[in-house]
Amino acid sequence: MKEQLSFILKNIHGVIFLIDLDGKFVLSEGLALKRLGLKAGEIVGLSVYDVYKDYPDIVKSVKIALQGETVKKKIKVNDLCFDVIFSPYIEDNVGQTGVIGLATDITDIESAKATMADNKNNFKTIIDLAPECFLMGDPKGNIIYVNDKAEEITGYSAKDILNKNISILFTEESLKERPLRYDLLKKGEAVISEREIKKKNGDIVTIQSNSKQMPDGTFVTFIRDISKLRKEQRVGENNARLESLGVLAAGIAHNFNNLMTGIFNYTSIASYHSKELYTKEMLNKVQLLIDKVRSLTARLITFSAGGYIEKSYCNVENIVNEIIKNIENPKYTVENIVNTSSISEIDEAQFRLAVEGILNNAVQSMPDGGKLTVSSQKIKLDDSNSYSLKGGEYIKLSVKDEGIGISSESLSKIYDPFYSTKDGHDGIGLSIAYSVIKKLDGTINCKSTPGVGTVFDILLPVVN
Repeated sequence: MKEQLSFILKNIHGVIFLIDLDGKFVLSEGLALKRLGLKAGEIVGLSVYDVYKDYPDIVKSVKIALQGETVKKKIKVNDLCFDVIFSPYIEDNVGQTGVIGLATDITDIESAKATMADNKNNFKTIIDLAPECFLMGDPKGNIIYVNDKAEEITGYSAKDILNKNISILFTEESLKERPLRYDLLKKGEAVISEREIKKKNGDIVTIQSNSKQMPDGTFVTFIRDISKLRKEQRVGENNARLESLGVLAAGIAHNFNNLMTGIFNYTSIASYHSKELYTKEMLNKVQLLIDKVRSLTARLITFSAGGYIEKSYCNVENIVNEIIKNIENPKYTVENIVNTSSISEIDEAQFRLAVEGILNNAVQSMPDGGKLTVSSQKIKLDDSNSYSLKGGEYIKLSVKDEGIGISSESLSKIYDPFYSTKDGHDGIGLSIAYSVIKKLDGTINCKSTPGVGTVFDILLPVVN
């Protein structure tokens, strides 16, 4: 039995030691002694206070154990780390005769932990520097980690969004139409989707997400804001459509005008020779209708790439204020705060046409009346701006109504010729307004909330 005990003590993966009441080692065995540069029994007879005088944790722990208390301590010796238990050693019928201890070598474990911690910190640093929003969720979809970019894209800070379900980013309607595909993620598939999210401030943002379920059941998602990209694509598509339609519209308009000229001449001759008052009146009404047709065809010509633009330096403020004065209807309250005197190089007639189209749209969106606010301000844009315009100084005209608003689906189509969300209207006003302002090196931006109202911003470069 004694030989077995001796074998166990010598081959234990650690160090077992016994210290008497005077603090001298009575026993020192174990395979871990070799890592300390010691042999079995080498320090027997020596004082722990001398051998480990430079390790106050060891000295203090031994003294506490000699007073009858057990101490558990993680102790570093040189580059090694040990998990040590110091316990009072009590013999039957004698009482405490010293301290018995067991030191387990945990150097490799601690090194692995440190490596894992470094990897975790490196992972966090990489994720926080990522140009995309990163979300990590538990198996139920509750968010457990976000990077710094998340607040910029979603509007929610980490404090706002942690432990909340990812569904907080979507409207109930959008989730009903397009549920989150947990079923595909649980099959191990990566899910790439494009959808809209609702930011904390209520703004709707188009995003592209790439999601995957990890082996531990958590979900990770990268989210990229593609609102600007989609807007630029829509602008490009609109420009292409308008250019194609312009060629067609110009040809039709010119030919139609020629036909209307012939009809107008014939009706003039018929009216001149007619002796019946009723017939003359009817023919005069036909001529009035022909004038309206001519006006419509003249507007269509503005779609043409070769449509005539005659630019001159004009005071934008004066033109807009003059147009606003013509809005006379007791149903509407017009607040005019256009007080930014700006000179821009424009075609005045076509600019008037564009502004009238925007104002008419605002009035038509409020069939029961409401408040119409027209304002202006000067802004300076750098070369990388959200409007995709050349950097410089611009006048920004804003037309705000309290009408029915425009759905997000319809916003991408409002500048299409003849597209309208209102019954009984052809929608040509907005398409012409967009075409004109683009030809004047500006742009039109629209924001709308259904049931609340719409804001159209017209931007034009200024020369003063």
